[in-house]
Amino acid sequence: MAKAVGLELVEWSRDVWYEKHWCFSIGKARFSNNYFSLGEMLRVMLGLGEFSRCPGTWDAKIGEKTRYSNPFCGLTLEELELKLDILEPKKPKK
Repeated sequence: MAKAVGLELVEWSRDVWYEKHWCFSIGKARFSNNYFSLGEMLRVMLGLGEFSRCPGTWDAKIGEKTRYSNPFCGLTLEELELKLDILEPKKPKK
């Protein structure tokens, strides 16, 4: 999903006591809240109309987009999988 809208899925840990966190990012700017599981993040992302830059630790560069339209809003998991396969077909196994 992130790649399809020009962002990337970022995995990071706050410290050794916390589990991993996930967010959508464009390098310095974060475009989603931090989620503790990919399942939780996916459920929330399917309900968002857009990804907006979050205030907080990272700042976007001047001129960078502050909002990205979410073409996956309202899709079921099955519809999401089909749409992602169309946008970026899986490479055939050898």
